[in-house]
Amino acid sequence: MASPEYYLTRSEFEIFNSQSEKIAGIFSDQNKTFELIELGAGDGTKTKVLLQNFVKKDLDFTYMPIDISKHVIAYLEKHVKKDIPNIRIKGIVGDYFEKLHDLQMNDKNRKVVLFLGSNIGNFKKGKDVEFLRLIAKNLNKGDLLMIGFDLVKDPNIIRRAYNDSQGATREFNLNLLDRINEELGANFQRENFLHYPIYDPVEKQARSYIVSKKDQEVFIEAIDRSYPFKAWEFIHTEISQKYSKEDIEHLASASGFSHKEFLFDCKHYYTDAIWEK
Repeated sequence: MASPEYYLTRSEFEIFNSQSEKIAGIFSDQNKTFELIELGAGDGTKTKVLLQNFVKKDLDFTYMPIDISKHVIAYLEKHVKKDIPNIRIKGIVGDYFEKLHDLQMNDKNRKVVLFLGSNIGNFKKGKDVEFLRLIAKNLNKGDLLMIGFDLVKDPNIIRRAYNDSQGATREFNLNLLDRINEELGANFQRENFLHYPIYDPVEKQARSYIVSKKDQEVFIEAIDRSYPFKAWEFIHTEISQKYSKEDIEHLASASGFSHKEFLFDCKHYYTDAIWEK
């Protein structure tokens, strides 16, 4: 994510740094109390930019990251509180939709859901709408969703982001073979596979593959099964959908939201869209 070619993270950081006051005004419209609910916060690095600004402006909110991992939530509660002592934080361990439903039923404050980092682009077509409809189903009228989208642009810029000169994306993908070896007792040999990323401007998709260089067979001990690979047969490892503004507005409508605002970085490579239930 820190490689020179991987613009996505820097673009979202820029939006948060340059437009945090505008975001604060939208979230706390008419000085409303709100719950800031983040789905898949990671280490919270980007979100802390917003949180620090919200606390500085004395907004009335509680930060509620939701994650299935209690370790992630424990980390966030400790480190966010350390960096922003005055924040109200309530980490929630569990399934996104179950916990959103509980909040919908039991807390009538405005909900503002964050789904950042262009994570929506990792869904197959159709599955993105299903996911977003489930979010909408568990929100009340007037609640907000801020969601990150990587925008369509020069295909070469996108392709380089997934085929960086330092080889970080290659290592990320080939590491899947190492993980299968270590955790499932497989015997993949890394040198027999190559990383192959593409960008399809028709489908607006960046896709990554691991390609077998030769005829070979891999055994996985955990399931006591062998898998034959022909030379140049591939394993599809990653998908990242890119969007136009029209795609995003259509996705909002199809998911039960109305589009409210686009927030762009200076190059218009990326947007955080704000939708209203």
